Amino acid sequence: MRKAAASLGIGPATFAAEAVRAAIGTKRVRPLPKSRSEVAEAVREATGAIGRVGNNVNQLARVANSGGSVDAAALAPILASLAEIDAKLSELARLS
Repeated sequence: MRKAAASLGIGPATFAAEAVRAAIGTKRVRPLPKSRSEVAEAVREATGAIGRVGNNVNQLARVANSGGSVDAAALAPILASLAEIDAKLSELARLS
């Protein structure tokens, strides 16, 4: 079963489910994909950007907490990115 599933590019569980559906004469009805609105897509992108900024802040905190030094120049790009994200979200809030 695993070889047959792999040859179709699907997992064994999906293969088994499809085999059962074929045997009993039913088909899987898959929901239509939901289209994302412009606002939802922008929020998703901003959320990802915030996560990346948070990761950078954590790396700097790790350096500082281990006795290293973090200069202001390392923080400037993070603050600029956050200001850009904030401006974009404010713009989106006005549009929606």
